Amino acid sequence: MIDFVAIGPPKSGTTFLQNILVQHPGIFLSEKKEIQFFNHYYDKGIDWYHKHFQDKQQNEIAGEI
Repeated sequence: MIDFVAIGPPKSGTTFLQNILVQHPGIFLSEKKEIQFFNHYYDKGIDWYHKHFQDKQQNEIAGEI
């Protein structure tokens, strides 16, 4: 399950945010920065979305930028 989603328009610092958060040992981020599930791939289903976070460890929180 995913714990957070960070959103922002272009040039608002989301890449910087991802680069900072990926360094934290307790945070798991999807390998792909912009999965765009909610606006382009919703029809693939929630299981497709959750597969992007399947490598998350139990002690990590999961998020997407």
